Amino acid sequence: MNSLLQIEEDFTLAQRAMNRARAALAERLTATGLTCEQWTILKNSIEPIQVGVLAANTGMHRPSVSRILAVLSQEKLIKRTLNKDDSRIAYVTATAKGRRLLSKVA
Repeated sequence: MNSLLQIEEDFTLAQRAMNRARAALAERLTATGLTCEQWTILKNSIEPIQVGVLAANTGMHRPSVSRILAVLSQEKLIKRTLNKDDSRIAYVTATAKGRRLLSKVA
């Protein structure tokens, strides 16, 4: 039982640390107009990446990633390309504008 209490305490501490980190990131992102989720997707799109892999790597649901990509695409922060052999497979990559925006946060 003692180990379960320790795990719960450790989990609570980890959650608090994540909340503080997320709040600090959100504050830094204010000037860019990006949300934490948009920043995460953009940061993980420096190199071409399949949308499904991007969702898996970020721990986000694929429909959420698709919605975020639509916004980033509209803002010209990412570009989408289709696989030449299979048009069902899409890749996304941060544009120069997207990379410049990321560099303001770093």
